[in-house]
Amino acid sequence: MNTPSPGSIGMREWVRANPRAALQIGLSTLLVYGLCWPIVAPDLHTFLYPWIDHILSAGRIKAFAVPFSNYTPPYLYLLSAASLVTTNPLAIVKSLALLSVLAAAFAVRRLIGRRPFANEAALLAVLLPSVLGNAAIYGQCDGYWVAACVMATVSAADARPRAMLIWFGLGLAFKLQAIFLAPFVLVMLLRHRSRLIEWPLPLAIYALAMLPAWLAGWPAADLATIYLRQGAYFNTIGTAPGPGRWSRHFMRGNRWRYSRWAILRL
Repeated sequence: MNTPSPGSIGMREWVRANPRAALQIGLSTLLVYGLCWPIVAPDLHTFLYPWIDHILSAGRIKAFAVPFSNYTPPYLYLLSAASLVTTNPLAIVKSLALLSVLAAAFAVRRLIGRRPFANEAALLAVLLPSVLGNAAIYGQCDGYWVAACVMATVSAADARPRAMLIWFGLGLAFKLQAIFLAPFVLVMLLRHRSRLIEWPLPLAIYALAMLPAWLAGWPAADLATIYLRQGAYFNTIGTAPGPGRWSRHFMRGNRWRYSRWAILRL
C-alpha cells in the first residue's frame, strides 16, 4: 500500500512545489477555525467546563480519584495535561479539538500513502464540513478515535494485524463509536488467520488506558461500565429528523414531496 508511486512527494516537498495551493488551504483553515474559535456550544457548559473546573479544583491527578465524567479517562487525561498550559476552558477544549483534527489528517495521509493526491487530501480533511462542525464549532474530540481507526485500517492494509488491534483498542478507549470498525477488524483477523489469543488485545489496550485513573482511585467497576451508562446521557437517538422519518414520509405516498424536500435539505 505504501509503495511510492510515480510523482509522489512528501508534505514538505509538496508545499515547496505548490506554495500557492498550500497558502490558500492554510489561510482558509486559519480563517474558518479562527471564526469558529469563540463559539461556545451548549455541551461545553453542561459537560466539559464542569469537568475542567473539577480538575483544576481537585488537582490534576487527584481529580481522577472519583468519577466526574461520562467520558472515558483518555480524553480527561488530555484535559488535565492541557490545563498545565492554560486554565481558560474554551482554549483547552478548542485546542484539544484542533489537535484531534490534525491527528485525523495525519492518519488520512498515512492511509492514502504516497499517492500524488495524498498531501491535498490530508490538508483538505481539516476543512470537511463534518470536521468543522465537530471540532471547530462544538469542540468535540472525535478526531482522536477516528485517527486511531484510520491507523488501524492502515495497519490492516500493511498486513500488521497486531498493530491493527492496538489502534482499534486505542480508538475504543476514546469513544465507543470506534466499534463500527469491528466488522472490518474481524474480517482482517480471519483473513490473516490471527491466533485467538491475540483477539482480546483491544480490550487489553482499553484496560491499559483506564489504568492511570484506577490507580488514582476511580473505581474499576465504573471504568468498565462507562459506555453502558452513557445511555443515560445520550438517549435522544431517533427523536431528531432522520432516515426513519424520511422513510415514513416516503411510504405515505408523498414521493415527490419527499424527493424535493430531501434535495433542498442537501
